[in-house]
Amino acid sequence: MSRQNSFIKEIRSRIDNYFNLVLRSVRDTIPKQVGFFLVQKSQDKLNQDLWHRINTNARISDMLGEPPNVTARRN
Repeated sequence: MSRQNSFIKEIRSRIDNYFNLVLRSVRDTIPKQVGFFLVQKSQDKLNQDLWHRINTNARISDMLGEPPNVTARRN
């Protein structure tokens, strides 16, 4: 009987330790995932805003576009 009780206690201890390990892992992983998605969403929004501002700014378009003499020659 003593041998069986010690076996049960050992198994119970291992299960408890495993449960605590999994619980700690989940507690660490969830905030990381939430932070990842928030950063990803912010990057996407920033990227869209920058592209919109670049495409609507005439001065930037003039600086990045081809020179007028090249456009005239192509036409």
